[in-house]
Amino acid sequence: MTNYYPECQCCGECCRLSVLCASTGEVERILRYLEANRLVVNDRGPDRCPFLDDDNRCQVYPVRTQTCRLYNCQKPRKQLLRENPDIIIDDKPLVDLRQTFVTEHP
Repeated sequence: MTNYYPECQCCGECCRLSVLCASTGEVERILRYLEANRLVVNDRGPDRCPFLDDDNRCQVYPVRTQTCRLYNCQKPRKQLLRENPDIIIDDKPLVDLRQTFVTEHP
């Protein structure tokens, strides 16, 4: 699984939140990936994704959510969806990444 946007500069803007839409399957896939790779999820606070490592790289990049995959800081979401009709947007619940994946908060 790769980024939908080859022009992505990996600026980290997409990692400036800790609550996002995610399906139950996406959450379960991330949990399995974390366990299989023995990754530790750090609490980065409410304004940063807890999956960032100390170098600000995504620890779950291969299994990140569709929300993360669709983020593009160059184009509005509606334009992206018009340009990519194969992308299916389902109603997904909001998931608090800190509450779901971080075991202890400061």
